[in-house]
Amino acid sequence: MKEITEDEVLSAIRENPMICTRALVKKLRPEEFRDQEAYKEYLCAL
Repeated sequence: MKEITEDEVLSAIRENPMICTRALVKKLRPEEFRDQEAYKEYLCAL
């Protein structure tokens, strides 16, 4: 997975201050999180 930068996160939060972590990741890297299982695998790998 391509690393999400601090600038990307801050920009997304400025656009939508109430965004949750999962939605933030899906917004910034939609091609890497096509389904719930891929997201869970990513979280477990952290």
